[in-house]
Amino acid sequence: MPASALTNWTGRPGYCGFIPPDHPDAKNIVLVNDQGKPVPIGEVGEALLRVSDNVYRGYLDPKLDEDKVWRNLFELGDIWWRSGDLLRRDSDGFFMFVDRLGDTFRWKGENVSCLEVEEAILSTGKFLEAVVYGVKIPGELGKVGMASLLPINSSDKFIGLDDLLTDLLEKLPIYAIPHIIRLVDQTHRKTSTIKIIKTDLQSEGFNEIDRYKHFVLLKSVYLPLTVDLITSIELGNLTIGFR
Repeated sequence: MPASALTNWTGRPGYCGFIPPDHPDAKNIVLVNDQGKPVPIGEVGEALLRVSDNVYRGYLDPKLDEDKVWRNLFELGDIWWRSGDLLRRDSDGFFMFVDRLGDTFRWKGENVSCLEVEEAILSTGKFLEAVVYGVKIPGELGKVGMASLLPINSSDKFIGLDDLLTDLLEKLPIYAIPHIIRLVDQTHRKTSTIKIIKTDLQSEGFNEIDRYKHFVLLKSVYLPLTVDLITSIELGNLTIGFR
């Protein structure tokens, strides 16, 4: 791996790294989408670093190694280390940090682990899949927690979100509780490595109420999300959460 790949050795403000496009190391780092396809210059993608000699050992447990690499991505036998960092590269070869890849978000000044929230939701025994991610709320710093959930029995006309909230309050700090819930009736779209694609969900945000049931946390209660409520949230006239 190029040690200088993510080093801003030029000192240019606002950038985390620089590799000239014609430098030999430029081929050892690539920004890709959820499908492992390189993104165009100027677009955001996860930074992958080529593993030299196609041998990677970073953990004592080999399974943990596999979770951090992408094999046979561009040619048979190649190995790329997944940084989990979402970056943007310009045509001059400067890299800008954008965000982490769906595993954390920041709300009310606190960092929230998506995995921790997902595990808390699944531990209730009510859902087959739980996907947690942060979404932007106009006028708010950071991102609020949103969860897309697949109930075990998707034919149920009512899912006890009050009970879910009670359970989560026992397991998680208040700032980590998902403020927006989406209920789906089929499994979430996945990559070829069976990882749920979160970027699509983040892009959709909470504007898919015609396709799925959505609920928003208002004054400590999950209420059905409506067009009027979305408008109020986007205009900054409504504060969601426990207040």
